[in-house]
Amino acid sequence: MRMHTSAKQQERTARHIWRWLGSLLLLVASPATALEVVVEGLPPALRESVLAELSIEQQKTDEDLSPTAMRALHARAAQEIRTALEPRGYYRATVQATLERREQDWHAHYRVAIGPALRITSLDLRVTGAGLNDPPFAEFMTKFPLHQGAVFDHEQYEVAKQRLLTLGADRGYFDAVLNRHTVEIDLNVYTANVALHYDTGPRYRFGGVEFAPGSGIELELLERYVPFFPGQPFDNQEILELRRGLVDADYFSRIDITPRRDLAVGNEVPILVTLEPRLPNKYNLGLGYGTDTGVRGKARWERRPINEAGHRLLTELNASQVRSDLTARYRIPVGNPRTDEVSWYAGVIAEYPETSRSVRNLVGVAYTHAGGQWRLAEGRIAGWNMSYTIDHERENWETGSESGRSILTMPGVRWLYLNTDSRLVPSHGWRTQLSGRGASNNFASDVSFTQARADGKLIYSLGRGGRFIVRAEIGGTWTEDFSVLPSSVRFYAGGDVSVRGYKYNSLGPTDPTGEVIGGPYLLTGSLEYEQHLYGNWGTAVFVDHGNALNAFSDPLKRGAGVGVRWFSPVGLIRFDIAWALSLDDRPWRIHVVIGPDL
Repeated sequence: MRMHTSAKQQERTARHIWRWLGSLLLLVASPATALEVVVEGLPPALRESVLAELSIEQQKTDEDLSPTAMRALHARAAQEIRTALEPRGYYRATVQATLERREQDWHAHYRVAIGPALRITSLDLRVTGAGLNDPPFAEFMTKFPLHQGAVFDHEQYEVAKQRLLTLGADRGYFDAVLNRHTVEIDLNVYTANVALHYDTGPRYRFGGVEFAPGSGIELELLERYVPFFPGQPFDNQEILELRRGLVDADYFSRIDITPRRDLAVGNEVPILVTLEPRLPNKYNLGLGYGTDTGVRGKARWERRPINEAGHRLLTELNASQVRSDLTARYRIPVGNPRTDEVSWYAGVIAEYPETSRSVRNLVGVAYTHAGGQWRLAEGRIAGWNMSYTIDHERENWETGSESGRSILTMPGVRWLYLNTDSRLVPSHGWRTQLSGRGASNNFASDVSFTQARADGKLIYSLGRGGRFIVRAEIGGTWTEDFSVLPSSVRFYAGGDVSVRGYKYNSLGPTDPTGEVIGGPYLLTGSLEYEQHLYGNWGTAVFVDHGNALNAFSDPLKRGAGVGVRWFSPVGLIRFDIAWALSLDDRPWRIHVVIGPDL
């Protein structure tokens, strides 16, 4: 009887043990369905910093995170929070930590009492040596992020110290040393004493620039890319400028620029430049669409360089429903090769919109100068260029009831300025362009005229995704007999980037049969408001005015409409519906344009 009772007890005990083991195994093996981590009591910046160091936060989405592992992470969370706050100047923080399960979810809650901040009792910041009188070091001292009485932030201190070392290296103080860089923290009296002593030593200067053999470009041209001269104080910005110039040249697949401190003579450091030529042929194919042009395609081949003098040959074929051209351009770097170029070109251009027909054979020469070069400053792109051209054209043309053959030799000039914070979709920016050209029947032409044109565009951000866009264009032609001017030098209006709601080049003076023949003057303007909605999508409303005119007193045509904007990876795609308000039945047209704003 005793044995029977004992057996039952053993059986019950075994069942309890197995049930307990099963529950334990289930608890260990079962992942938490969800874990929420909340840290309270900290400013937003500190909270983000703490969460980045908190193990339980980093692992909360781990599918294999078990309750046991969760409790282990929770157990060390309070110390991790205190440790994360110390470099930011808070050494007396306290943490109340709780971990609980509510139904299927887990909640880890940490309430932080941040405590007093450790402040800087004394700051001993010194720069000695030749750099003492160098303005960038004076600016560094003025803008040093720490000061006496401020909260001691160890991360700011380390960043500032590294900036000081980088500044010295960039300015050519290659023998500079940190004589002292100490932080003394006394947690009993709760003070921090910071000392940073930097001796710049002498400033080095540029020595000669040596280009290693094998670049494929003659030495005389390479030397013209160098923006500094021997004996000039060393500045790493000049090295970067040299690199940018060589990158923009597009001759090289690899560019290495090395200051050879080991070969310094006195305080002059020679510069070694090693260049590896890129493959000489470059090909581009493009396909696009616009309601003015219809489907359009482009094929382009460039040979760069053709010879060691850096000459290039560019050929390009463009085809669309209203214009096709085949051109070849031979480009020669002159003067400063980053900014100056002479090019010879020839081509055939055929234009056939509904209002005119033109086939031109063209040869010409151009000199282009980029004033100050395009530059990147504080996130903005700004710069200008000027080009001078002489074009010789033979044109067969027809517009309305007028037609003819013309020979024109046209000197011309164009000036362009651009200032924007983005080439694709700027929030602030503007562009302006001025151009003029002319011909004389006393100089290899059978027509005399003078023509000037100006256009501009302004984009201004109104905040909250809104942009205000203003566009304007004005042009004038002066000639004794306008009827003999070929269609390529007449003004027309209407289309995607002119007056929307009207067909491409459908606006202008007409002949007695009502056919548009173009005019000697042009005046257009546009006001548009664009609003970003969500994601990559936005909308726009606009009103356009303009016309090609016989006189500026002639009436203008009006168009207005609404549009959809898609901010695509290749730039802004505009889809507009516009109404021709100056026509009796106010017909509407769809306009689609792909490309950058400026």
